[in-house]
Amino acid sequence: PRGLAGAASASALPAATAPPSLGVPWDALTVPLDVPTMLLSMTSPCLSELAVSASSAAVTGLPLLPALAANGAVFVLGAPLLLRNLDYQAYVGSFVLGLSALAAFGPAGYGVVCLYFVVGAAVTKLKIKQKAAEGIAEGGGSGKRGVMSVVGSGAAAAAACGVALASPALAPAMALAYAAAFCTKLSDTCASEVGKAYGRTTYLSTTLARVPRGTEGAVSLEGTAAGVAASALMAAVAAGSGLVGGLEGAGACVVAAFAANWVESVLGATLQDDVPWLTNDIVNVINTAVGAVLAVALGAAVGAY
Repeated sequence: PRGLAGAASASALPAATAPPSLGVPWDALTVPLDVPTMLLSMTSPCLSELAVSASSAAVTGLPLLPALAANGAVFVLGAPLLLRNLDYQAYVGSFVLGLSALAAFGPAGYGVVCLYFVVGAAVTKLKIKQKAAEGIAEGGGSGKRGVMSVVGSGAAAAAACGVALASPALAPAMALAYAAAFCTKLSDTCASEVGKAYGRTTYLSTTLARVPRGTEGAVSLEGTAAGVAASALMAAVAAGSGLVGGLEGAGACVVAAFAANWVESVLGATLQDDVPWLTNDIVNVINTAVGAVLAVALGAAVGAY
């Protein structure tokens, strides 16, 4: 695996840009369209150079105090948006996750978690009234996510941050694991929420029997397509920022995310209703961990780090 490159001069900072549009109705969030730009630009005093070659991932984390200052600024200034989509415990949990991302992988890693939040929050609000009426809306119809949702979404990524901080030699592999964990979770979130909102026909992943929307382990064509597109977007952002190594790293993330989400669908269809402790959040931890591990294995095979 390649070692980490040194941090570039802060004077060569590129302008932060918003992620490309998915055609999602951002007004469902009741915030301006430039939210991604706002969230990322708040970290600009501490950003490192992100312009790296597509064939060589080169990221480094920020020292603790600058990371704390940058993350604190985002969470203070962005509190109105964040608290519309997170309860207070989830807000604190997200702060810890953001701090870990900045400390381990710098602005490139932070951009990934910001992208996950913005897109994930937007698709959660798609047809929220319809989902609430059908009893399949997040947060009991509010669309707000709780702290266990943050744990389910971010545990594997946080573990990758911890390993990278403890063992810098493993940082390139852990950067790939981190990106893959969020590729997997964004794909899962988009597949689930788009499927619940727009899925015309949903099938149980194990038997292909037709089932109602929102059934654990169910898949739909619309949701699956949205999930693949979301993982591709996240992987492209991770590769473009230098978090993962070019097409090889991005490809490993997308393939791993697809496989991990299929595993999650099978778990939901076969075990989740019968095992009391196997909650949706625990299944999400397993899902993202499988995606991270698969991506690291695939990345090693194709020389992505």
